Amino acid sequence: MFNFNKKQEEDPQKALDNARNVVNKGLMGGLTKAFMGKGFVDKMNNAMDQGQAAMDGVNQTNWVAQFETTARTMVSRIAVPRVGDKIAIKYNAADPTQIFVKS
Repeated sequence: MFNFNKKQEEDPQKALDNARNVVNKGLMGGLTKAFMGKGFVDKMNNAMDQGQAAMDGVNQTNWVAQFETTARTMVSRIAVPRVGDKIAIKYNAADPTQIFVKS
């Protein structure tokens, strides 16, 4: 809650984990619930859940951006994809070599 003489955490995941611990555990968690109320703690937990979901989305986007593979598929002679065309691809997260090209 108060960072007296403490260095601010640079890693967003560690900062979120630390905030979760401060609000929910130990002496500070008990004092927060006692003075601010359960409703406040619930709102803080909800906000931290939303922050976690946002970070998970960014991490997944970064992972997908690094994903590179080659595949072959049948295409229509009329609608042959060209360099620069965007195509929709679905893949199996458990096995990224399994892909489906949406036409």
